[in-house]
Amino acid sequence: TTDRIVKGFNASINSNSRVINLSIGGPEDESVGQMVDAALKKGIIVVAAAGNGGPHGRPPYPATHPGVIAVTAIDRTSRPYSSATQGDFISVSAPGVEIFTTSPGNTYRLVSGTSFAAAHVSGVIALLLELEPSLLPGKVMSALESGAIDIEPPGKDPMTGHGRLSTCRVIQSALK
Repeated sequence: TTDRIVKGFNASINSNSRVINLSIGGPEDESVGQMVDAALKKGIIVVAAAGNGGPHGRPPYPATHPGVIAVTAIDRTSRPYSSATQGDFISVSAPGVEIFTTSPGNTYRLVSGTSFAAAHVSGVIALLLELEPSLLPGKVMSALESGAIDIEPPGKDPMTGHGRLSTCRVIQSALK
């Protein structure tokens, strides 16, 4: 619910988080937008899943909010996830198809979706900030874009954004 999302944002902002992962999406919400703005204003990097509504699906919020890093999913051969929402709002792509993860009942399963790709990008950002705590959000975004490996078609596109996340290239780019 919006109330729970706002409480989560407040907890993250008050605990001086550096990155917030939003593996959620829905209709535009004024309260969530205010919290995203508050986080961005404080210098917190906000990452969101691009959605699983299919190529012609409605882009989910808050992935479309200005300043948010919108992440889509690709498979192990760098092909876009067939159920991923597409659009110019996509920043970067990361593994999100057939991800091996824990499941209720002490089991494991394969899952797919942009939420898993967003979590992957958030983890790389956290690693980057651990290596270089003084990095500002703009420099992190620049490193994500310049460190991505372009996927066809050439250049930034609505299917994969700037391309496939490359942890090593992102770190190299940021630490130059």
